[in-house]
Amino acid sequence: MSLSNFASWNVRGFNNPLKVGLCKDLIKAHSLKLLAVLEAKIHPSWASDPWFVHSHSLFENEHCCDNFSLASPGRIWIKWDSSQVSFSPSFYSSQIIHGTFSSGSSPPIVLTVIYAANLPEDRKELWDNLLTLSHSINLPWVIMGDFNCCRFESEKVGGVPLVQGRLDELNNCIFDCGLQDLASVGLLFTWYNQRVDLPIHIKLDRILVNSVFMDCFPSSFYKIDPPNGSDHSPIILISKHDEKKFTRFMFKNFWLNQDGFWEILINAFGNPYNASPINAFYKCLRQVKTDIKKKNWSSSSFLSMAILEAKRSQLHLLNEIQCNPLDHGLNSALKYANDNLGRLQDNWSSWIKQRAKAYWLSQGEDDLGFLYAKIRARNNRNNIKEIISPNGILSSHSDIAGAFVDYYSELFNAPPSVVECFGNIPVGEVIPSHLVDSLVAPISDKEIKDVVFAGNSDSSPGPDGFSFAFYQKSWHIIGYYICIAVKHFFTSGCLPKGAKATVITLIPKGSHSSSIADFRPISLCNVFYKIIAKIIANRMKLIMPHIIHESQSGFIANRISTDNIILVTEVLKQYKGHHKFFCAKLDIKKAFDSISRDFLLDRLRRKGFPDLFIKWIRGCISDVYFSICINGSLEGFFKSSSCLRQGCPLSPLLFCIAMDGLSHCLNNNPIASFAGFKHKNLCLSHLMYADDLLVFGEASLSNIACLKDILSYFKDASGLCINPAKSSILFSKAVDNPDVMANSLRISNLEDLFTYLGIPITTQRLKFSHFQPLLSKLSALLEGWKVKFLSFAGRVQYIKFTIANTIAYWIRGAILPKSCQKYISRICSKFLFFGNLTDKKMHMISWKSVTTPKSRGGLGIPSLDSMYHAVSFSFIWRMINTNSLVSWWFKNIYESPWKPPPPSASNFWKLICCKAVGFKNLVSFKVGKDCNYSLYLDPWFYGEPLGSSSVSPSGMGCCVKDVIMNGRWNLPSSWPNNISSRILSIPILDVDNLTWIGPSKPSSKFFSSHFYSSLDKVEWYKYIWHKKHAIRFACYAWMAILGKLKCADSLIRRGLQVNPVCNFCSGLPETHSHLFFWCDFSFGVLTKLLPAANNFFLRPNLFQVYDFMWNHANLAVLEKKFVSLAISAIVYFLWRERNQRRFVDVKKSINQVCEDICLAVCAKVKNWNDYDRLEGKFDEIMVFLG
Repeated sequence: MSLSNFASWNVRGFNNPLKVGLCKDLIKAHSLKLLAVLEAKIHPSWASDPWFVHSHSLFENEHCCDNFSLASPGRIWIKWDSSQVSFSPSFYSSQIIHGTFSSGSSPPIVLTVIYAANLPEDRKELWDNLLTLSHSINLPWVIMGDFNCCRFESEKVGGVPLVQGRLDELNNCIFDCGLQDLASVGLLFTWYNQRVDLPIHIKLDRILVNSVFMDCFPSSFYKIDPPNGSDHSPIILISKHDEKKFTRFMFKNFWLNQDGFWEILINAFGNPYNASPINAFYKCLRQVKTDIKKKNWSSSSFLSMAILEAKRSQLHLLNEIQCNPLDHGLNSALKYANDNLGRLQDNWSSWIKQRAKAYWLSQGEDDLGFLYAKIRARNNRNNIKEIISPNGILSSHSDIAGAFVDYYSELFNAPPSVVECFGNIPVGEVIPSHLVDSLVAPISDKEIKDVVFAGNSDSSPGPDGFSFAFYQKSWHIIGYYICIAVKHFFTSGCLPKGAKATVITLIPKGSHSSSIADFRPISLCNVFYKIIAKIIANRMKLIMPHIIHESQSGFIANRISTDNIILVTEVLKQYKGHHKFFCAKLDIKKAFDSISRDFLLDRLRRKGFPDLFIKWIRGCISDVYFSICINGSLEGFFKSSSCLRQGCPLSPLLFCIAMDGLSHCLNNNPIASFAGFKHKNLCLSHLMYADDLLVFGEASLSNIACLKDILSYFKDASGLCINPAKSSILFSKAVDNPDVMANSLRISNLEDLFTYLGIPITTQRLKFSHFQPLLSKLSALLEGWKVKFLSFAGRVQYIKFTIANTIAYWIRGAILPKSCQKYISRICSKFLFFGNLTDKKMHMISWKSVTTPKSRGGLGIPSLDSMYHAVSFSFIWRMINTNSLVSWWFKNIYESPWKPPPPSASNFWKLICCKAVGFKNLVSFKVGKDCNYSLYLDPWFYGEPLGSSSVSPSGMGCCVKDVIMNGRWNLPSSWPNNISSRILSIPILDVDNLTWIGPSKPSSKFFSSHFYSSLDKVEWYKYIWHKKHAIRFACYAWMAILGKLKCADSLIRRGLQVNPVCNFCSGLPETHSHLFFWCDFSFGVLTKLLPAANNFFLRPNLFQVYDFMWNHANLAVLEKKFVSLAISAIVYFLWRERNQRRFVDVKKSINQVCEDICLAVCAKVKNWNDYDRLEGKFDEIMVFLG
């Protein structure tokens, strides 16, 4: 299904024959059937002049419409070829022409052409009009044109930086209307101010679509052409069929439930092959693949067709039963048809979830619509339609595939490194002798099985197509063969070419990826290879902290990446006064893709890895063959001689070992002595997170030259070189020749602020504007189309995991301004409750109440304050318990978090000091021989600082070890006897450590919950949030028990005029207590499903029903959870029935509502592992389980 191409173009005046000619050229180049001319500047009287209209016509059979009468001069003139398409306008304004576009056999679409006003206050009318129009649109909808504003900070370069308000207006409109950006190719920026001295490039023109359009035209995109005679670029919507191509085999989890699957597996692995264990295993896999492809259920289309057929069968039986409802055969057949349809729908749901990879949506019940939309949006974004290469613009599948294969085959076969340079790289720390044997210990079956079952079952498979889910679910059949094959590798050190073959999948780096460099290559390795690599990686992880420099925080146990962000922020605060320092952010060009494997193997040998272990590594990383996945099709098969695969479990660890060489070059290089940043007793030369590199040093030409030499011979040895174009450098204000030094490194970007690990860092105080990237990312995550597909329960999950995790990363590295925190809380609240970011609506529940733990009456969404509390406690725990760079820094500068911070301290340190007061009550300080606790400031003295006693602090920098000699206390004689005697009773251990004495383990989860420890627990939380709850039902039960549903009495109290009468009984006022369960209708539903509720002498409320079932009905634990699930479902379906009656005037009987509840509850219960223990109980509900 495809549309005719159409476009819009701000031509900046259409009364010039040259512009008419340019428009005709555009039409011819793209076979356009409709063109919207913007900023036409046509006087209304000219449009009625036949000669003028004829001389400005663009199509032979042209029809047109305009809004010239509403805007002067004329702003929008839409022209189309009436012999090919039709456009029927239905709404005009000074900024919009809106109507229906039809093209041949394609379904009609709604087309809205925009030319937005220049001023934000004038554009408000535009956003209001679009929102009004959106309410009545259920067809595919396209909005295109010049919006005169943009969505993201990255869409403007030059001029005055964009403020959040300028971004909010378009983002809010997109959210409220449920729209999304269509994928684009060509240029990124659509407008240029034509100035050389102060250039500005910005994306003002775009195409937005709704989800219905994505359903109908999933492969569509728009192209941004060069401006050619205007300051704006034309945007062309292109809808086309995908080229037919071979798609690779991928194991689908629902196959596990299909008839014949297990027979295929047993037959394949039951026939022994005369080959090595690994080759034999792969022959079995190939046989499984061949046999599966012969089955009709191997295609996902089988499921959709089977579901349709099952629905037809169900409908036929239901019609038959209407005439003979007691016929045993018909009822049995209907029961079988219902079960069959349920199984098929479960399989379809499994496949959609596998494709969508929305792991956070663990209990999203009604949110398959969201998953469909997520798959479509991701495919539209990731599908490669066109790329710009040195050979021109490539648009055919074969040309695009050829360009990518050529690029990566050259990249992954870099020139060999200079072996003679290996010896110039300092070794650094080597493996402790007592850990060497553990690396090459025999591989056990348990070790192999643990790795298999630790794998993500929904992760993308490698070129053989078999996922972790296949290995895990079929372990009882294939586990023996896996263990033999894996052990064979560890004996021989060799892997067949096919086993370690790798697929490169291309992930766009941004929303607009137009060249090969705009895609990030991620390697998809075979699961069999991953098992081997993960076993090796697990053994390496144990020794990595011993051999990797402390400046490297990536992929090393107990090292946190955000500690580097905190540290660099603190260091840059010292770049003041007369000191001359620099901080360089160095980008390593194609780091994982260009590293020398020979250099890596040499580093492993010199670090002390055993020869056998190095043989295993060589077997994994050498002679690797690659294919490129282009739009689902595997292209090419080429060998590589360099690179590490991004996606291989070994790659991050091996890369850290390579970069450790650079760390020692910078710190203790005998050839060139680099002078790092020095402050008090601490010297810091660099920080790393994998290939993200920051270098600190004295700002002098000689030191810069030294750095340049170090980088040069590290490049010769490792193959890793710096990309100056993507590197930045920052100097302290005292440096008088920064340009000269930057030029020496060929770095042109001299910055006052740059981004490190995604978070802005600067010598100045961070402001609201610095957090624009975070706010832009949240705006993108909270796109309006998601609201339309996510239920309330789905939105709770989405905020709790996706949104909260995004915010948590920034919180760990920076203190958000209060205004920023308020903004985030506001948009999250509106997303959850309203699905609208602009309208002011009534809040029934405050966001503060929502962001409390479930046990305290909330929804368990973490608040920003609780996140900071957890971050602070975690940081203090690490600071006292580990010897990291950031710990040394703060101890060096501030001594102790229990010392009052000076006014000049950073906001982060002030927060730490504030939180340290409560932290000390959760830990016990154990004293060791070389104890580095602050003698007077840290609370090692029975939970209090020694300085708070009668001991006079003399020499505040003293450590506890200063009063220990030969493992015994050596206290000053001037100290009071009572203090000395108490200290002498404190045992001295071999090693000092911080012991946790809190009620739970020291984890971020506990630290966050500790923030709410002053709040009382609510008695009812266990009734609603038990371990087997269904979040869809539990959320509404939560609102009902709080009395926060929008019942009539609540709305009337807030001044709203609504019908006060209950829609069930049509007699009594509607209140929460009446709905749950004083009303005859609701109480009838309750007692029909849970007859035990008849024991109440008076009609109960919701809390009383829960309490009775848990505490007085003599039920087992599982039965209590079942009953609670049923009560929550009753609340949910009663509220839904109430809304149907009140707003749609559709009514169901008690029996019909009960049937809906039973089906929903049984759908949940059948997934419980122990549901058979409910057999013979709760027959009123369980009868639907069959």
